[in-house]
Amino acid sequence: IAGNGFTGAFPPLLQGCNSLATLDIGNNRFFGGIPAWIGSQLPSLKILRLRSNNFTGQIPPELSRLSELQLLDMANNSLTGSIPASFHNLNSMRHNLPQLVQPRDSAPLKIMPNGRPRVDQFPERVNISWKGREQTFQKSIGLITGIDLSCNRLTENIPEELTYLEALRFLNLSRNDLSGSIPERIGRLELLEFLDLSWNELSGGIPLSISNLPALGVLNLSNNHLQGLIPTGNQLQTLADPSIYGNNL
Repeated sequence: IAGNGFTGAFPPLLQGCNSLATLDIGNNRFFGGIPAWIGSQLPSLKILRLRSNNFTGQIPPELSRLSELQLLDMANNSLTGSIPASFHNLNSMRHNLPQLVQPRDSAPLKIMPNGRPRVDQFPERVNISWKGREQTFQKSIGLITGIDLSCNRLTENIPEELTYLEALRFLNLSRNDLSGSIPERIGRLELLEFLDLSWNELSGGIPLSISNLPALGVLNLSNNHLQGLIPTGNQLQTLADPSIYGNNL
C-alpha cells in the first residue's frame, strides 16, 4: 500500500497476520510510534518498509525478534533514540546469504480459463534505495539484505553488534546524529556493497578493517568529525572520489 495518501497511526488491523511476508507502507503520511507488537504479531516478515512517513519515537527493540527479516527500511521519518543493539538477533541478516537481487521488469501475467490471473504470477515488487537511487526489485529471484535508517534523528553510537550481521549487502545510517566511532569490526561485513555513514557526528579514526570489504562499491563517510589516515589497499583503491571522505578532519 505504498505511495498513497494514507494517514493515521500504524494500521492495527495487521496484528495477528502471522503469514505476512512483505509489508510496504512507505511513502504515506502515517504518524505516531512504531508498535512493539510487530516483533511478535508478524513473525514471518521478510521485508518491512516504513520509509518516508511521519513516524516518531524510538525503534522498538522487539523488532529483533523477526528472525526471517532481511530488509528493514525506516528512512525518512523522525525516529529518535538509539539503534537497538539487539538487532544482532536478526538471524536472516546473520546467517542466510541470499543471491543478490537485480532490478528487472515483471513477467507477464498468465490468465486462467476463468479470466483471472494465476495467483502465483503476481509479481512481488518493492522499491529500494540502492546505491544512491531508487530501484524496483522482485522477491521472486531472491532477497536483498540490508538496513536503511537514514534521514532520522537517531543518536548515540553505532552498536558494535551490527557487525554480527554478516549477510548485509547494504547499510545506510546517514543523516542522523550518531556519535562515537565507527565499529572496529566493520570489516566482518564481507558481503557489504553499500555503506553510507555520512552526515553524522562520528569521530575517531577510520578502522583499518574497512579495507577488508571485498565487495564494497559505494562508500560515503563525509561530513563527520573523523580524523587520521585514510586506510588504503584492496577494494578501497577503487574508490578514488575524495568527496566520500570530505568535510572531516
